[in-house]
Amino acid sequence: MKKMKKVLCMLLAAVITVSMGLAVGGQEAQAADKLKAPKAMRCGIGQRNWNYVKLPIASKTDVIKDIKVYKGKAKTKNVVIKKTYKSFDETNPYERYSVYAKKAGKYTVKYNVYNGKKKGKTQKFTVHAKGYGDAISTVTINKKNVTKFNANYYPSSSYYTSKSKIKIKFKAAAGCKIKKITMSYYDKDGKRVTKNIKNGKTVKLGTYAEGYSSDYSWSREAYARTTFTVYYVDRYSQYQYEDGEMDSDTYYVYKKATKWYKPSYED
Repeated sequence: MKKMKKVLCMLLAAVITVSMGLAVGGQEAQAADKLKAPKAMRCGIGQRNWNYVKLPIASKTDVIKDIKVYKGKAKTKNVVIKKTYKSFDETNPYERYSVYAKKAGKYTVKYNVYNGKKKGKTQKFTVHAKGYGDAISTVTINKKNVTKFNANYYPSSSYYTSKSKIKIKFKAAAGCKIKKITMSYYDKDGKRVTKNIKNGKTVKLGTYAEGYSSDYSWSREAYARTTFTVYYVDRYSQYQYEDGEMDSDTYYVYKKATKWYKPSYED
């Protein structure tokens, strides 16, 4: 009789353990279903212009499978998605993927999160593929697009001109909104002057470059630099903005110097 009771107790314990495992698995599958992929992201054309996306999972044992890409309703191989990292963070686990496109366009990516053999609901997000995949898609100086897409190289953020004034305009990509633009340069005393400017307006560039002097020599910068900083909010960014927080990109315009200031450390 004692052996029978012991066997029954062991069977009951096994049933409870399996039931708890199924319950936990079911809870994790339900948790995965509640997770949402980012609504959209942007990437560039060609492998060198990839961007990344973080896809949330409910637990570190979950796995993302069945990744498919669509152009409209048709499947396509024009977007390449590769897993590059898996976070095992207890609070916010995720898998990170690099994404780039072979052709420009708007695509839909669908996938499923698996907990063991349990398949979660299909998740999806939109990929906007164009040019270099930057939030600031175009920079125009004196009506010339200086960021025109070329698959063989990435554009520089530095530009040279012989003009004392330029008309500069920044165009934001879809999902991005420009909040403000500043320009800065050095005055004759070597102090940085910063001012807000309107997008697409003509501005006067800085004229002073840095000069170096000592008891033995004198040298000076060849070009005066004016710095333009574009502040924006990007709805497609993986970063979670705090109130009032913004991203920024910086561009430099150089003009041959004719005047020089003395560095402050030599004052």
